[in-house]
Amino acid sequence: MNQLGSLWRKWDLHIHTPASIVQNYGSDDGWERFITELESLPAEIKVIGINDYLFIDGYKRVLYEKKNGKLKNIDLILPVIELRIDKFGGSLNHLSRLNFHIIFSDELSAELIENHFLNALSSKYQLTPVYDNLRTSAKWAALPTRSSLHDLGEKIINSVPEAKRVEFGHPLIEGFNNLCLSLDSVYEALGSHYFTGKFITAVGKTEWSDIKWNDHTIAEKKTIINSADFVFTSASSQQDWEKAHKSLLEAGVNSRLLDCSDSHNFSDSELKDRLGKCLTWIKSDPSFEGLKQALFEFKSRVLISEQKPIEPLFQIRKVKFNFPEQTKLKRQETQDDFCFRGNHEISFSPYLTSIIGGRGTGKSTILNLLHEKLDKGVNSFFKTNVLVSSSPLKIEDHVIVDGVSDRNAIDFLQQNEIEQFAIDQRRLTSAIYSRILKLDTSNVLIENTKKISDICSLIEKQIRRLDQLAVLQSAHSEKKKQLTTNKSVLDSFKDEDYQRISNELSLNNKQLLLYRSGKERYEELLTALDKIVLLYSSKSKVDSENPFETEIQLIVEELNRLIELSKGKDSIGEARKAEIELMQKASILKIEMQKFLTQRGLSAESLADAGAAAERVTELEEEISSIVKNMEAISEEIATFSVDEEPKLKYEESLRKLLATINLDLKNLSSEVRPIELHYEFDSYSMREKLIDNIVTFLADRSRRDHVKDMLEGIDLSSLKDAESISSKISDSTKTGKALKTFFSAEENLEKLRLIAFLEYMKVEEYGRIRVLYDNKPIESTSFGQRCTAVIVILIILGNTPIVIDEPEAHLDSSLIAKYLVELVKSRKIHRQIIFATHNANFVINGDSELIHCLSMDSNNKSSIDSITIEDLNHREKLLALEGGVEAFQKRELRYGID
Repeated sequence: MNQLGSLWRKWDLHIHTPASIVQNYGSDDGWERFITELESLPAEIKVIGINDYLFIDGYKRVLYEKKNGKLKNIDLILPVIELRIDKFGGSLNHLSRLNFHIIFSDELSAELIENHFLNALSSKYQLTPVYDNLRTSAKWAALPTRSSLHDLGEKIINSVPEAKRVEFGHPLIEGFNNLCLSLDSVYEALGSHYFTGKFITAVGKTEWSDIKWNDHTIAEKKTIINSADFVFTSASSQQDWEKAHKSLLEAGVNSRLLDCSDSHNFSDSELKDRLGKCLTWIKSDPSFEGLKQALFEFKSRVLISEQKPIEPLFQIRKVKFNFPEQTKLKRQETQDDFCFRGNHEISFSPYLTSIIGGRGTGKSTILNLLHEKLDKGVNSFFKTNVLVSSSPLKIEDHVIVDGVSDRNAIDFLQQNEIEQFAIDQRRLTSAIYSRILKLDTSNVLIENTKKISDICSLIEKQIRRLDQLAVLQSAHSEKKKQLTTNKSVLDSFKDEDYQRISNELSLNNKQLLLYRSGKERYEELLTALDKIVLLYSSKSKVDSENPFETEIQLIVEELNRLIELSKGKDSIGEARKAEIELMQKASILKIEMQKFLTQRGLSAESLADAGAAAERVTELEEEISSIVKNMEAISEEIATFSVDEEPKLKYEESLRKLLATINLDLKNLSSEVRPIELHYEFDSYSMREKLIDNIVTFLADRSRRDHVKDMLEGIDLSSLKDAESISSKISDSTKTGKALKTFFSAEENLEKLRLIAFLEYMKVEEYGRIRVLYDNKPIESTSFGQRCTAVIVILIILGNTPIVIDEPEAHLDSSLIAKYLVELVKSRKIHRQIIFATHNANFVINGDSELIHCLSMDSNNKSSIDSITIEDLNHREKLLALEGGVEAFQKRELRYGID
């Protein structure tokens, strides 16, 4: 069972051995070092193809070493036969022969390849044009063996003038270099039933490029490369590979170009064709079938690079369940065995993980448990279903998530949630907004959102100032009335003694109020400073190397010193004594006043009023003075208040630019998907409704909201001008109309409502909407299936965090999934992890799932999981059993015209 799915590994499919006819390892004496260097290959190289020219001896030897405990670092060894084809490039004096490689399945034995392929070619060999007369004149007619090739080489060397023989190499190499086959004869030999589905072909890029483009060769040159599965090259660098790849694209031919070492030399050689120099990464199981799947999905499964491909940044790597064995799933009044009781561990591919299985096998349960763990209380399934053992279980205690665990970093779409997005425009807007913010790499939206928030706070503060001013104005009016009343009481007494006592008491009370006010502020300051000292005092030794911490402690120490110095000052002690003396004098004067009034024959009630009036006048005068000062300060703040809408305009401009970029990706998606566009709008209607709610609250006379709304029809509440122009549009024939006219006639009401209107206008996050158009029509005006299509396309395209969808195929056309959505999934899974629970074979197979969890129920009513890959032939029947599984595989294998 493959828990991790298809992984990136380096594959070097072009390694020559000491048994190869052309190589620089040495012969038998090079084998020991060769095997040692294979064992020391870079750790990422896990699959090698052993190339032999005409023979398979090298592969046999490497396989022997593997079976005897060597090469534990290599997961798969494939036999590769390299042949020279009778197509030539270069010039007559320096011909280059086309190299043709056949990569065989490791399921085929070396003997079978020898007997049914190499031997089938024995009678098909030809010689190069220059020396073909040796064959036609019967001077050389033999099966290709090392001995016969040596003999052929000697005949070739001897056929030239003696002076030219020094230009030739070893007879074995010369014999091999001049032996070739037709492509037709190779494919004829591969036509044996033994090789059906068991081989993959490749042509050498360098030699193919040497074939000239002209009227006679162009068709054949294209046929040669296009009929091959892969193209091999051994590039000096990634940049060289990119140039070679670009040339194939420009020629409009097979561009499935693999970089292999083509090693003829040990790893310490300065030549590029050396052991370990390979740039090809393939994402698959280390199996021949994995190579075939890389052929079918070359763009997503093959990468040419020095470094391992970068995986999506955010991943859920695995989840573990450890529920008690007796766990039950409680649905209302019924209880059933919980399918994931006990211990379970489920891994997820960084790319696409598909969870499949029959209904009731636990596919959705895996996603629901994951969702509930990461976003407690939100999952709809566990709102109505409870897990219990001896008592209710907390899911968060029994589910462990390895990887991303921040709810905000994962997109969950529960079963039927795509449909809910399709119905609820505001919910879709919110989902799009959260994803767009992640695309704001320059942070313009975030920065202006902060500025808007600050402006809203300033507006709210200004509204509070208006309320405070209104309260102060009311208090000022009331205090003035009280002062007038108390002064009238005092004015009723004309006696000089009374006036003297009253004036002394007033003066004394003024001084006493000043002392008390200063004392209160002084003690508040000391209390605040004590709290600061306590907050910033270090409980441990200060880090002397941190200047900030050192400075903090110096400030704290200085504050402590100043506090203690202040408490001990004589002036503070004297002030406290003076306060006591003033209090004592006030008491004496009050007694004197009471005695005076008693002697004048006042009743007890009048005595109390007259005595209090003298003291109250002083207090009221001080209170009125304080109120006036506060009113003046607040009025000045109100007058100098100023904000503007620039941050909102910048926010909306930036948002529209981001949407324009997204719209380019959404344009011309496929013939199956009509154009989708996202547009930003400010919801002025909802803002107006909020303002009407405010007005109804201000009226406070139980006016019916619908009546208020009707009366305000035609009045622009977001741009209120003078009271007269507003009142002229309101009829006073009803109680509500009269109340509105009275309300708008007060300038302070208008000013407050203007501020509230501007406050609401600035709330882009509350009233901003993303309008979705499908085929130039509002999404709400399209069919339900079209809305679901638009939703899933938008949600998959936007964002780079894991997206988890339960049954993404719901309400989607199967043709849409097969022809477009699988391609969208393949392009997006490179950038974000995707996890599906699905019944749809196209998502699983043609979406090229890296990891597939096949669920079933065992005899104990527990969920059983087989973790497989598409290339896992041992479990292929599980994928074929999916609805449309056979058709999905057929479509996959025919995608590139590969049979």
